[in-house]
Amino acid sequence: MGKEFIEAYREANPTDEIVYLDLYKENIPQFDADVLRGWGKLRSGSSFDQLSDAEKSKIARLDAIVDQYVAADKYVYVSPMWNFSIPLVLKAYTDAASVAGKTFKYTKNGPVGLLSGKKAYTFKLVVPFIRKVLLLQLKWDTAILLRFYSSMGFNILRQFLLKERHH
Repeated sequence: MGKEFIEAYREANPTDEIVYLDLYKENIPQFDADVLRGWGKLRSGSSFDQLSDAEKSKIARLDAIVDQYVAADKYVYVSPMWNFSIPLVLKAYTDAASVAGKTFKYTKNGPVGLLSGKKAYTFKLVVPFIRKVLLLQLKWDTAILLRFYSSMGFNILRQFLLKERHH
């Protein structure tokens, strides 16, 4: 379903650059001890060169992810119904893209998004026989994505539900 949308979008917007990410094939570092320790060292005044190889590698990759995210104008997320939430890899990606000073900032009134004017589209694949739990599932994963989008300042969000076809 995502590829079909991309092809239709490409046809309608031939001058737009499209970057396709299969999050399962991307290296998305978890916020583990290496990352937290490395960030702590950087906050304490250490230079990037003073970090361990593992800290440098993970922090550099996280920086690349958020820089790529900030550079985009539109975002399209395609994911299945996943245990009443979003897939873990999508959660890891949203965590990696949520960086104070780059995608949001702290103010005396709370966090404020820095990506205003950006658009996000989500496509959710819904299995028909699970309709009874659909409302609960949508409530959970929609809330996660809406909090993520609004924390970054997005003002346009479109959601599409796609029913699985049985052949």
